[in-house]
Amino acid sequence: MQRVRPSAAGIRVSLRLAIILSLLTTASSLALAQNENETVGFQSNHIFESGQFGENIDILNGGLNLNTPIGPRYQVSRFLGYQLQLGLPPI
Repeated sequence: MQRVRPSAAGIRVSLRLAIILSLLTTASSLALAQNENETVGFQSNHIFESGQFGENIDILNGGLNLNTPIGPRYQVSRFLGYQLQLGLPPI
């Protein structure tokens, strides 16, 4: 049984194909990346600065969340209390 050695042209073609595929996957991953400073909406992993009137400002993108209390606050124990609030979506 004889061994068939790949020709130089076949090696060049497979090398070109590998380079093109790696460039396409790199370009597609860069296109899917998001800038965290331009995202809109609530992000649970962002830091929020709380104000005294129920406003929470997202430090990273400046999104403003407003909470308005609707009823009284009920204290269950020293560490647990609840209150009904109306939350407005980020502005």
